[in-house]
Amino acid sequence: MMKKVIRLALLPVVCAALSVTSCSEPVLVETVYESTDLPVNGVTLIPFNGGVYTLNFKTEVVTKADTTYRDCQYRINYGDQVGEAVTVDHGIRSVDVVIEPNYSENKRKVSVETAEVTAEPQWETVIKAFQAPALEKSCGFYWAKGNVVLRDGRFAIADDLKEPGLFFPRGGSRYGVPAGASYAGTAYGPEPVKVPLEELYSKDQETYTDVCTMVDPGLRTPSYMELYYLYAAEDLSKSESEGLSGIGFKDTYFFLPFYGGISLENGTYIGKGEYGGYLGLGSNFSGDGVIYSMNREYTILDYNLAHLTMGSLRCVKNTALPSYVSHEPAEAADCRAFDIKVVTDPGAFELYEISWESDAGDVLFEDATDKVPEQVFTIPANTTHQAKTWKLFVNRIYTGKSFVQPELTDYVRYVSHDPGKAEAEAFRLSVTFESDLPSFTVAIKGTDGYEAQQEGSKDKLTVVFDVPANTGDERTFSISVNGNDLGKTVVQAAAPKTALFSVIWSPAALTIKDGKYVFAAPGEKPMLFKWKSRYGISYAAGNDYPGKAYGPEEKAVNFSEIPDSEVDPCTLVEPQGTWRMPSMEELLELVSYTDPVLVPNVSWTLTDGDQSVTLLGAGSSSSGKRIADKNIMIWSSDPELGGKCQYLMWFTQDGKQPKQAKTAAKTAMQVRCVRGK
Repeated sequence: MMKKVIRLALLPVVCAALSVTSCSEPVLVETVYESTDLPVNGVTLIPFNGGVYTLNFKTEVVTKADTTYRDCQYRINYGDQVGEAVTVDHGIRSVDVVIEPNYSENKRKVSVETAEVTAEPQWETVIKAFQAPALEKSCGFYWAKGNVVLRDGRFAIADDLKEPGLFFPRGGSRYGVPAGASYAGTAYGPEPVKVPLEELYSKDQETYTDVCTMVDPGLRTPSYMELYYLYAAEDLSKSESEGLSGIGFKDTYFFLPFYGGISLENGTYIGKGEYGGYLGLGSNFSGDGVIYSMNREYTILDYNLAHLTMGSLRCVKNTALPSYVSHEPAEAADCRAFDIKVVTDPGAFELYEISWESDAGDVLFEDATDKVPEQVFTIPANTTHQAKTWKLFVNRIYTGKSFVQPELTDYVRYVSHDPGKAEAEAFRLSVTFESDLPSFTVAIKGTDGYEAQQEGSKDKLTVVFDVPANTGDERTFSISVNGNDLGKTVVQAAAPKTALFSVIWSPAALTIKDGKYVFAAPGEKPMLFKWKSRYGISYAAGNDYPGKAYGPEEKAVNFSEIPDSEVDPCTLVEPQGTWRMPSMEELLELVSYTDPVLVPNVSWTLTDGDQSVTLLGAGSSSSGKRIADKNIMIWSSDPELGGKCQYLMWFTQDGKQPKQAKTAAKTAMQVRCVRGK
């Protein structure tokens, strides 16, 4: 309840009524409310921090036959909350009243009423005013308009954005230090306490009381998720407010200035206007506190890992935080991986984080919501020789719940193998393990059916296999131990091929020159043909169909009118009937025969040791406009049911493998010819 301060007048006054009417009849002199310095015009608001204001009175002389004195009273109301009545004895000239802070998100009505001191007083409103709220909504939560400051021996909210406020070593320390030239050895909690600089980070953690709640029970230090919503809504274009550098946020006037901080190394006040750090509730396994760090170049929401600078504290509305309910199982049975279910109460949060952290640095995160407040975690196997302690955090705040995962025993663990890839010749494969077992079985299995196994032990941690030469296609060996596949493989190259291409390939793609069907010069972009069309289309001058085709004579014709499915154009190369379009089988034989050589965005070259075939990217066209001109698209002679014809597609932009595809015969693409040996 508010503190009442009454100031006695120096002049003797005979009556004690505060209303505009006399307190009782008959009255000789009555005291009447005259004025106040409270803002009552409805435009100017009482500051959210409140303050001390004066009610002034004047005296009016009334001539009566006799004199009667009656005391009067006043009360201050906040919204619907009615204040306590305070008696004003006769002789009072003015009254000082304290308007308490409004640490809420709503503008608050403040009224002053007066009445005679009677058994059933008749209260009359003499003052109506409104008080500004201390909180504003930003990114889904209500934030204080200023940082935590020290005022009149207590923690309060700064009512001026230019006031940096106190700096705290972390969210969770109640000892703040004011901005100044250097730390003078006194921190405030809010009472002054002598604390060495090197002890500030850890001082008083066991008896921690949230500083924001000490300001007002309706406030608290922000949690990780509330800071995260700010972080996610940063608007770096809003870099100044009221002459202060800092960071603003989307769809809000809320602003966090770069107040700098106080160095925990030497106690100096540094970085004002250059960077800022805003503290949050919670910590990681090691006790590093949550902090939202920002400067002119970047921001980060993480933990204060360096512990070098004290940060600012901006409070939020004290909504219910997510909290722990249960977890099952409560303990780890052994070192093996297992699932653990965590149930939480979301409080007032729609989204928050649940996490497990171990003393070995493992961190597991899952998002929870008000609709799904429980999550299942898979705790990985402990593959170390030391027990692990896991702690449970909700919204980055330690729940006090933990368990110990036993160290690894009766184990065999893969370390390495060599080689990872082998030529077709016979080779020796070595596989190394860590183990405390007297015996374990290691096996390899090839994709061609080859199998072998060897025994290992704690005294024989490297197992060796003599793998025979490969006489077939490329094969891959998988490695397992005690029947468990390790997910490790060794690739052995295929036996060298001795056969040659089954056909002779034309030296380049089909084109038309001087009224004849011929093959393009090396590196020359070929003509495009519809499937089994005699008409060649030259795109050398651009990407659009030039309006004419060659069959072999030049002919002006619309692209859609060029016929298809009429003749194999390769057979028209002289001597006619010598060449033909390749089958899809022959195209696939070509591109799978040996390792190709790529000229990026230009070509692939293949060889069987006898022939060398270069395939150029030339694209295709289905409407007159050439597309994908860096891609290799070559017609095969094979039709497909449903009006589709088969072609080979390959990309010159990267190392992707060629693939068999099909499209309509009206599509134009390059033609490569073959003939029998």
